[in-house]
Order: sequence, then structure tokens, then C-alpha cells
Amino acid sequence: MAQHKRINGFETCTIASSNGLNQATFVPERGGAISSIIMANGSQPRELLYQHDFFWDKTIDDLPGGWPFCFPVCARLERQGRRGAYLYDGNIYEMAIHGFSWSEPWQVEAETDNSVLLVLRDNDRTRAQYPFSFEVKLHYEMNDDGLICRQSYTNFGDNAMPYYAGFHPYFKTPLPQQGKEQVILNYQPTERFQYNAELTDLVGRQDLFALPTPIPVQFGIPTLPGAPLLYGCSCSALLRSTCYTT
Repeated sequence: MAQHKRINGFETCTIASSNGLNQATFVPERGGAISSIIMANGSQPRELLYQHDFFWDKTIDDLPGGWPFCFPVCARLERQGRRGAYLYDGNIYEMAIHGFSWSEPWQVEAETDNSVLLVLRDNDRTRAQYPFSFEVKLHYEMNDDGLICRQSYTNFGDNAMPYYAGFHPYFKTPLPQQGKEQVILNYQPTERFQYNAELTDLVGRQDLFALPTPIPVQFGIPTLPGAPLLYGCSCSALLRSTCYTT
């Protein structure tokens, strides 16, 4: 079974690879976020995730660092100049940046030593923002060579359920001028989209850039030439992800 431990008032769940070198810790109450991913780095373990200093503060409603999951949208919404608003079936709804999954408590429905199944279902709070009956399942498995996530999205209604889900990882790197400039970005994108200036709508596509690539650092924020870097996607070599929608 997974290891359970209470940290700063939160129940956590830790899974580990069979060789004991890799592990991931989940905080179901904190939007199902991963608070820690430790991977073998030669003979020494290495923490891969960064936490904001308010990660364990229940009074602050903001992305806490670590590895949050965003659903049913990534980034921002806007309708007729009104931030956080969108139109569906003749009604205006409001939803915060990156949706609500990262602020909703998730349920642990199954677990083993190296895997955990997290589930989010609709409730009164979600339906006020997103008028659908749904179920999202994230099945994580930690192996000797990395972390796998199998995603399942179920729409229980009769109408099509639009969604745009993704991960929002905060990777732990050296500080600027202390090695951050040597960090290399590498993943396997299939498309590259361009946001508008307000980051509320996709306005086109661009050619993929060459990978791997160093990350230029401006004010401590990683940027890439051209379009903004889309954080709301599973763009990491350490996570392999498969998605199913019904």
C-alpha cells in the first residue's frame, strides 16, 4: 500500500518505485497536487519540484507550486472584456484562471505500493462554474524509469462537454546566475499554439522550435522566442501520460 502521512494539516499519499529510488507524494485535499517527486540522480536522490512558501497554507487560494492539475481549462477566460467569464448555451458563467480542479479536494479510490488513483467528480461548486456532470480519473504509477499518468474523462450528460486539461509543474532549478541558465528543456510536442496578448484565446499555430533547448531567463521566468511557453501541458520527460475520454 501507499504510505500515508499528515503534513501541516494535510493528508498525503506517497508511492514509490520497486527499486525504492523514485517516489511521488500527493496531496488529495490540495487539488490532488503532487508536492514532491524524487528521482534517482546517480546514487543520490534529487527533489524535482518547487513549492511556494504558501503550499501548505489552506487560507491562500492560488496555485501552490509542486505539480497541480488544471481542469476544465488551462490559462484564462474572457467574454466581452470580462475576465473569467464565458458563454455556454446562452448563459454566462465565471471560472478562475486554470479552472477549479487544482482547488477542489480529490478522492483516493485505489492504491498500491507504486500507484494511486485520484478521482474528481462534479459537485455544487463545480456546476456553478461548469454546468456538466463529469468524472476525472488520474491514475499515477511510479516505475524505476519514471512516473506514468493515465487520464480518464467521463461526461455523464447528453451534451458535448468542452474541456482543456493539463499539468502545471513547478520544477526546482538553480537560481539565476547560479546555474539556471544551464537548464535544458526537452519534451515531445506535436503542435505549437499562439495565444493572443491577453492569453485568453488561441489565435493560430506556429512551427515547432528545436528541442532540446536552453531556457532563456528574464526576471527569473523561463521564456522562449515567439509564443509564450504554455505551462498548462504535460511537457516533461519524467511523466508519460495517456488520455481517455468517454
